[in-house]
Amino acid sequence: MVEQGRTCMSHVLRPASAEVFAIADARAGIPRCIMLLEGAVLNVLYDFHSEARRAKARDLVHSLSSGCRKCGFRESSGVLRKIDALLRVPPDSTPALQRSLADKLVELLGLLKAQAQTKETEK
Repeated sequence: MVEQGRTCMSHVLRPASAEVFAIADARAGIPRCIMLLEGAVLNVLYDFHSEARRAKARDLVHSLSSGCRKCGFRESSGVLRKIDALLRVPPDSTPALQRSLADKLVELLGLLKAQAQTKETEK
């Protein structure tokens, strides 16, 4: 679907206005910092051309790269670096590439959440 010369990914992901975090995620031991990053990345995918949304997501990636001060979560497998690299792909890419990026970003967010759950169960 194309909207004003842009590819609209809303059929794949929730709209930007839905910044409600799943209670199931919170109960599953996923730190709020990761849920905030997930929301920011999903907002980028909702409007792939928004530089403001990209900047917010990249800022969250960079702040998490050194570890979350509040919950102590620290990711070490390079998932955050991969997310950052994908967020830097130019927004004028083809719709097929955008869908591929969306799939990969969602996959990486899932890995990040799984890491957090694993660390939570190890405590």
